[in-house]
Amino acid sequence: MNIVEPEAPKRLKEIQEWFARVITRPLDEDSKMNPIAPSGKTMEEEACEYILASPTLKPAERIQLYNQQYWWRLLNTLHTTFPLLTRILGYHRFNETIAVPYLVKYPSQHWSLGFLGEDLSRWMKEEYSGEEKQLLSDAIAIDWAYNFSFFAAHHPPIVKEMSSNGNDFTRVMSQQAHLQPHIFLFELDYDLFGFRDHLKQKSPDFWSSHHFPHLKHELAEGEKHFPELKREKNYYFVLYRNLTNVVVHEEISRGEFLLLECFQKGSSIEKACEWLESQDKEVRDEAAAHLQQWIQKWVINHWLTSILNSEDL
Repeated sequence: MNIVEPEAPKRLKEIQEWFARVITRPLDEDSKMNPIAPSGKTMEEEACEYILASPTLKPAERIQLYNQQYWWRLLNTLHTTFPLLTRILGYHRFNETIAVPYLVKYPSQHWSLGFLGEDLSRWMKEEYSGEEKQLLSDAIAIDWAYNFSFFAAHHPPIVKEMSSNGNDFTRVMSQQAHLQPHIFLFELDYDLFGFRDHLKQKSPDFWSSHHFPHLKHELAEGEKHFPELKREKNYYFVLYRNLTNVVVHEEISRGEFLLLECFQKGSSIEKACEWLESQDKEVRDEAAAHLQQWIQKWVINHWLTSILNSEDL
């Protein structure tokens, strides 16, 4: 039987569309509603055509409350999702230069606010032309990985297949394997994870009174500075959701990182070992000393699966 969805009454549809257009428009610098309606009329005049006054508020004042709450809720969600980025920039700079322009170009298309920032990396590449773009892009990538990893799928690990096949290691070694969807790899020129851990100990308001090199803070005072961002070497990290469903990160060696990249693209353990033979001496020597330990760790922690990764939850 075909179910025909009834159409909404024309007037109700007009009110809903008007309401959506009005509340999704950005607030001004004083967090007030734009006084001019989308039609060009004043909001004081146009609001009366769609909503009634309350005992204490005029129609325009009522719709302003919804406009404010819409934006405050979304901005607060982005502050929570991107704690490192928010602390580097401060609330005001983050909202003005990144959050509001981002939400205007990429309004949320997902039912969950947890995915509000999923296109921020794309927006950064397309639109941002300010200071320290690479640093801020890396901060976005790490913050988003922490957020997405918590919700991402966890497929049956290879360790279960080993058990079901009577510990048939030959079959497992030749089977195509992938990293779990909640695992992210990072190669960085600085220890941004340690920096993030340090900054999260204090609120964004605290760091707004400190100065980050090359980023001008409106509230910067005297010679106060952010903690040092270590740039002593190339850093390699893996971020994942552990077996108790806590998202954690771990610094790893270059050799382990490169091998995990093979599984991120999809590879059998056999082919990954063959690939190692074509690498430089440093990686080969490191793998010779630690490969068994690495594979054991990955299997025990359920990092490897035979199912192709997908961002679908």
